[in-house]
Amino acid sequence: MDISLYGMIIAEYQDVTSVNTVDMMNAISHQIEDAVIKHELAVDFWAGFQRFSYFGAQKPRYQQLGKVARRVHIFGVADVEPPPIAGIEYRAIDAQTALAGEWFLVINTPTFWTALLTRELEGRDSHGKRRFQGMWTYDETVVDRAYLLLCQSTNMPYRPVKHRNYQRQGEILADISSHLITQLDTTTGLANRRWKQVCTLQQIAQRVATTTPEGLLNEVVRVLHTTLGAQGAAVVGMDASNAPTLLAQAGYVGNPSMGTQAAPSALARVVAQNTPIVIHDIPAMEPESVFPLGRSLVAVPIQGRDGVMGVLAISAKEECQWSDDDARTLAGVAALVSNTLQATDAMLTSANERVKKMERGLGLLRKQVQQLGGTLAKVPTTGSYSVGQQTVLNQALEQHDVMTAALGLPATMPRITHNGDAPTRASDLLDSPPKKPTRLGLLPLSEWG
Repeated sequence: MDISLYGMIIAEYQDVTSVNTVDMMNAISHQIEDAVIKHELAVDFWAGFQRFSYFGAQKPRYQQLGKVARRVHIFGVADVEPPPIAGIEYRAIDAQTALAGEWFLVINTPTFWTALLTRELEGRDSHGKRRFQGMWTYDETVVDRAYLLLCQSTNMPYRPVKHRNYQRQGEILADISSHLITQLDTTTGLANRRWKQVCTLQQIAQRVATTTPEGLLNEVVRVLHTTLGAQGAAVVGMDASNAPTLLAQAGYVGNPSMGTQAAPSALARVVAQNTPIVIHDIPAMEPESVFPLGRSLVAVPIQGRDGVMGVLAISAKEECQWSDDDARTLAGVAALVSNTLQATDAMLTSANERVKKMERGLGLLRKQVQQLGGTLAKVPTTGSYSVGQQTVLNQALEQHDVMTAALGLPATMPRITHNGDAPTRASDLLDSPPKKPTRLGLLPLSEWG
């Protein structure tokens, strides 16, 4: 089966990132390989080397990979006999197939997914080295399609990933990007835009791990503004009438309540269609109320368990400033944010349920205290009570007063008096001698003779 991973993407993604030179390709490949080794990820690792003769220099690295990964598949033209390595499976391809001209890496697991999909170009760079055109992506749809093609071409069972751990993915990408930083001075060819996207994901992942949920949204828009370079960034909530409410903002952002739009806004369409939107040229006479000065915009939904929770959007004052790759980056950020907010929402929901149960219990307690008050109110405030009876009744009235005060109920009952005397409280009777119980038998046990 002749497949082309590069051909899979070039038809759909017209703005494919250019990744030039063998040095840059090695830098990216090594960081992906090192991440698998460092984090001991039991992955199916798919790698295209074009020719087995290109693989020899990577033997030490792939010996480590073979010990960690579940299985490593190496594709290439069998121009030499490759070295036997435990855990490595070589897959010889014909020199005339499309894969023979492609350098690729594909990993697709719940905790880490990425794909480097490139094709060698004709000619050499200024240093006489090979050049490659393609993309390095973490877009789960692209990664899954590449994985499906590889499974089909090798008759391997296709196991789609149904649930992904976006926080773990962010942590691994952050680790990769931090290591790539040290290579910028010696490695050329990584587009500045792509670098900003990777750094953005790295910083967002760090914020998710270290910032409280209450401050996360403000941190997210700040990173989008300062690192990704968005002149305006916002998290927007939409009510039932699609009226936007700013939840967090950075850079130039307007006041949505001041905007007047006859047509549904782009943010409202994101919510209604539950899909990202990239607008390259916003008409000057029809500005978005959230970004009144914006001429280009990217907006993605923030998914919740019950639908769209909000919209994450970035804008620029110039036209054609955003690409589909920026939209995928923003979708990755939204996924990281969504996981944190949903976990917080679940905790708040659980706490709210506990509060509701407590309130129901307090409601029942209020009714019982009110019934007790009604019963005590029927007791005459004066009469022929013994000292012990007065003590017990006044203690009951005092406890009733304490409970009514704590529960916010109307206050105090009058105190029981003896033969019209001044009210007698328990504290007044501490030194009184005990008396024999009367017919009512209301004395505490300690006063029984």
